[in-house]
Amino acid sequence: MEYTKKYEYILEQPEIMEFCCHAWAESAKLKKWMWLRLMLVLVLECILLPRVAVWIVVMVIAVILLSSVVSCIRIGKSITGCQWTIWVENGALKADRGGSSEVPCRNIQLIRTTRRLLMLGYLQTAQRPAWFIVPLRVFADRQEQECFLDRIRNPQTTEECSIHTEPAKDGLSFAYSLDDAKWVHLQKGALGIMTSGTIGMRERIRIVLIWSLFSVFVMLSCIYLAVGYLSWQFVLTGLCVAALITVRVMLRDPEKALRKQIRTPAVRDRECGAWQVTLSESGVCTKLPGGLRNEYPWETLAYLVETEEAFYIFHRDRKHYALIAKESFRDWDQVSALHGLCARKGVRYVLRRRMHYLPDWAFLLIVVLFLVFNMLLLLLNILGERVQEMQGLPQGAQGIYQQDVFDPADYPDYVALDEQVEILESFGLHVPKETVESARSLMTGYGTQAAIEGFPYTWLLTDLGAPRYREDDWMTVEEYSKDVFWFDFEGLDISTDYVDVLNGMLALAQGSCLDTVTDISEDTSKVNMEEGKGTVGVSLEWDGQQYHWVMDMHYDWIDSDVLGMLNALLVQGGSRKFFYAAGDNGQGALVFFCTAEWAEDFEEATGLDLANYRVWSVEQRKRATR
Repeated sequence: MEYTKKYEYILEQPEIMEFCCHAWAESAKLKKWMWLRLMLVLVLECILLPRVAVWIVVMVIAVILLSSVVSCIRIGKSITGCQWTIWVENGALKADRGGSSEVPCRNIQLIRTTRRLLMLGYLQTAQRPAWFIVPLRVFADRQEQECFLDRIRNPQTTEECSIHTEPAKDGLSFAYSLDDAKWVHLQKGALGIMTSGTIGMRERIRIVLIWSLFSVFVMLSCIYLAVGYLSWQFVLTGLCVAALITVRVMLRDPEKALRKQIRTPAVRDRECGAWQVTLSESGVCTKLPGGLRNEYPWETLAYLVETEEAFYIFHRDRKHYALIAKESFRDWDQVSALHGLCARKGVRYVLRRRMHYLPDWAFLLIVVLFLVFNMLLLLLNILGERVQEMQGLPQGAQGIYQQDVFDPADYPDYVALDEQVEILESFGLHVPKETVESARSLMTGYGTQAAIEGFPYTWLLTDLGAPRYREDDWMTVEEYSKDVFWFDFEGLDISTDYVDVLNGMLALAQGSCLDTVTDISEDTSKVNMEEGKGTVGVSLEWDGQQYHWVMDMHYDWIDSDVLGMLNALLVQGGSRKFFYAAGDNGQGALVFFCTAEWAEDFEEATGLDLANYRVWSVEQRKRATR
């Protein structure tokens, strides 16, 4: 007679944590194609969006870590405090954990030994293992452990499950046979019950929603890092993507996936063939064709759901269930007996909610409409930008627009257009009539009163100070203003931007000691264009001597230190005038060449803050080398 020893134990917390980590790792190993597709997507995103490549990789790693933590927490909760009993008998591995189950030892395909555990697993599907967990501490020594494993690797004669068509002595017994098509149809019915909410909101729905929203967060973060801002269109697109992901996961017909699953030899051998389900006073026992056996005590069962083809008795966890095909019932009396037994044992009969799936063609149509909608939004944005350019809206004022109803009381710094012109003229800044008429036209026709009068002076000064480019070459400056100079810190070409900015500042300082500045040049040999990092060397000659500055690089953004470079020379030349700068309510700078008294009076009259680059430029001299 075969000696059978039963091992009884409760898993300790370190053992549970170890199992969760190794179970996740083993599951990940079985999903090689998924990881390959993920790597391909990452490579494509890094090529298409090189600026946010690092962020994308970090977010993907965060997603993987977060998913593993969530998975470990969920698994850990399900096995914490459970009393296990496990043994090998008649060529089958048997376990009792509030409900008994057994698997033929020949089906145990995964045997893993960790620091504290012996993990024995079989494949429920091609990528989904199920595990029996045995702590190594239950074995007296290594020899007993090897003996236990030998009985699994070399099973003795297994008692095959016979199928009885007669009722059990103390309950009900049902026998039926499933082929591929019947199995797919009945499994689809079970998934429909779980997804439709017949037995309550399934945890999977919450998880899908969480991951959908997290995916949107990742997408919006990448967009922000790539373009530097977020608009309501981006947020709306993100929410639509989350909705599409949720709809696709929850409303996709599972039949195709089930057909693929049953084509796996291990699944077909285990599921297709003769089934037997026995209901007794102690619980429900299911015997599968491949020799698997599961027994659920009544106290672990909660719901009885009926479909056209079968009865499903669901476990309290709403995931596991016993399946009874209606073809196995002899008469209506047996159906009544099933209802009566379940009612006595506290299993509640629940009316099924029908599940309606979204066809693949309908989902594809939704995706196409979604893409068309986004293309229209993009086209409207481009057209809007073109209208702005044609109307001459200064770049520094872009993004500041008047509301539907403009109320000067909403803007504490409000100054009427004519008053702005008068004040600027009083400081010697000539405002052309065409600039005033253009501003007046934009306020009445394009709703820019908030940009022009609500945030006063910056619009006019931006228009006055913007360089004039050649009509046949928009990269070549034709003329700089002599009163004020405006430039955008996000440059056009980092290899020439510093030269253009310095030339614009020198145009303001004509007649000063800077008239002898010549040979302004840039050195971009230490620039990494792909990563957007490095340094730009800026050189010039002044009074027969060479000066060199080192500017930090961040993609196409101009280092703000450029505003103090020439001030360092003005200090050496004993000048009373220096370069001062104010913001333009955007990402640009308004540069003035004036005395400290002029700057102070201008600040008081306009409310603009002029940075005193004279003091700072003395420190900047430390970076200048002859």
